[in-house]
Amino acid sequence: GPVLQPQAPRERARMNQIVAMLDNYAYGPMVWDVYVQRVEPPEGQRPDEARIADGLEKARRVLTALSDLVGDRLWLASETPSLADFHAAPIFDLFQQAPDGAAMLAQFPSLFAWWETISARPSVVAALT
Repeated sequence: GPVLQPQAPRERARMNQIVAMLDNYAYGPMVWDVYVQRVEPPEGQRPDEARIADGLEKARRVLTALSDLVGDRLWLASETPSLADFHAAPIFDLFQQAPDGAAMLAQFPSLFAWWETISARPSVVAALT
């Protein structure tokens, strides 16, 4: 299987940085504020539009930072898939299920291309279904 920990120190540091960014800045807004509110609001409740708007604003900031960090690489941290890619996949999967999330992701061409690539991998398809 693939080596999920890059060997090069700079790539390994970038992978760790991206995982930390996802945990601290992406998961809450992209999953709880956008996906849960838009796609699966608590039973009997309407989506909280203010929370969605705040989540989208925070998601835009983290997607901008991530896009700048990734540049035109196919994978997030290195030239091959790493833990960063597989950590990001479920967050992006939920985010893009919300129409507002999908529309925002489409505004980041490199991240959109990454999502199209990773979401087609058989292991990711199996994990996300």
